[in-house]
Parts: sequence; C-alpha cells; structure tokens
Amino acid sequence: MIQKYLAIILLFLSFRGEAQMVKFIKNPVTAQYRVYVANKPEGATHWIYRVSGPSDIRKPGDWYIVPNPQLFKNAVTLYEVKNREEADWVVYYVSRRDSARIRIK
Repeated sequence: MIQKYLAIILLFLSFRGEAQMVKFIKNPVTAQYRVYVANKPEGATHWIYRVSGPSDIRKPGDWYIVPNPQLFKNAVTLYEVKNREEADWVVYYVSRRDSARIRIK
C-alpha cells in the first residue's frame, strides 16, 4: 500500500509542465520510455490529450508533443514501439481534455 502512495506522489512530482512536454526520438537506447500508441482505450495506462503548445499544459495527461526533437531539452524522450508487450506506457489519445488521465499500476 505504501508503494502505491509513493508511486502516486512520485508521478505527481514528475509531471510538472515541463515533464509533460514530450518528444518522440528514433533511438530506443537514449529514450526514457518506450511507448505503444493504442487505437482503443482498453488497457491504456495513459489517456493523453494533445495540446497545441507548452503553455496549454494544465494537468497530468496533457501533452505537448515537441515537433522538433532537437528543441526543448527538458522534454521527456519517448520511443514508439510496435508491440504492446515492449512498452513502458500504453498511450491512447483522447479528443477531450477532461478525458485525459494517467493510470497507476
């Protein structure tokens, strides 16, 4: 039980505005997380609402996806995998901000 609360606290602290700026890179070795993008919400650990700029980030689940990976050094680096089993996170993109959420395992 303590581990779950610790995970929630760490997740909250790690998802400041800059941590929700993400960039997809081509090198899996240097990526911080491997991500599988799902077509359906079932089994997704992250329901993500894509925002148009860094100033639009309001809460965990709002992501600004940096268009140029060389920009924004503080952005979380992600590598997109083709198989769900290889992923650290399973992401499903939502169309409404109030649907965005991060699930703690």
